[in-house]
Amino acid sequence: MQLYKIVLGIDRLPSYDKYSIVVMNTSDILLRKEGLSKTEVLEIAQQYKVDAIAIDNIYELGTEQEIKNLVEQRNILKAKWEQEKNIINEIQKEKELIEKYKFEELKNLRYTEKVKIIHQVYLESKDKWKENFMYELSKLGKINRYSLEEVSPSLSIYFINKVFSVIIVSIILMSILVILIFRLPLPSLIVLSGATIDLIICLGFMGYSGIPLTLASFTALMIMVGLSLDTDMMLCIKILKIGEGNPKERAYEAMQTGFAMTTTTLAAFVALLVLGELTKINVYQQIGLIGTVGLIGDLIGTWLFNAVAVLYYKEKLAKS
Repeated sequence: MQLYKIVLGIDRLPSYDKYSIVVMNTSDILLRKEGLSKTEVLEIAQQYKVDAIAIDNIYELGTEQEIKNLVEQRNILKAKWEQEKNIINEIQKEKELIEKYKFEELKNLRYTEKVKIIHQVYLESKDKWKENFMYELSKLGKINRYSLEEVSPSLSIYFINKVFSVIIVSIILMSILVILIFRLPLPSLIVLSGATIDLIICLGFMGYSGIPLTLASFTALMIMVGLSLDTDMMLCIKILKIGEGNPKERAYEAMQTGFAMTTTTLAAFVALLVLGELTKINVYQQIGLIGTVGLIGDLIGTWLFNAVAVLYYKEKLAKS
């Protein structure tokens, strides 16, 4: 006689649409409930991982077709239990492998042996992750073909280093160009400070919103710096380089031109953001969002800070 560890007893209630159940092990009653649906009974069977089901009459579970469907669901649940059991066993094996090579033991091994052990653990963990990922994904529907790509840490480090190199070179070239145009330290500093304010606003928003530094977001940041330099240089040239009219009048004309430039570009970034939200394309979303926030910050920084600073400098220069 086979002895089952956990048994689920089922009895159909007089209403014929609900069940009362009891879950027992070899010595105790683990659970007793009444008024459950078939779905709830299956969930309890899954929760307690029962080994056998006891019932007065098999047809209390429904018609022949309903019983077949129930058996199929039971088989699916059983396969899932087996999968979970295998995963737990694999994790246990990983733990045993790591425990086998404790820190003190690893200290005594050569460097190449340490790397080999760690690399082996990494490969096994990665393969298990892929299997588990595809298993969960297959529940959503049939998958005919798939591919998984990896970005190695060395490539990521290379990309970040290149990004910082480009930023440093860009800052140096921009500074040289602005100084050559204005040939004065304070106007050059005002123009560069406008681009810096925009960059700080964009980076702060990226950090607050959790937007990572990717190729798309880096491109948006560089666009913001270029647009900010355009408006700031146009403002300074209008006020400082052109001698006709009153400086405040020239600043107002510069604001009309700059405001039209910025709002037109802002509309384009908003349209890109909307397109990204509709199509769920992450690149469009990142560029559109950073561009929108950056240009709003540019409007504030250029016309509430830089314009005031340039006018103050021009008036002080005129008095002296």
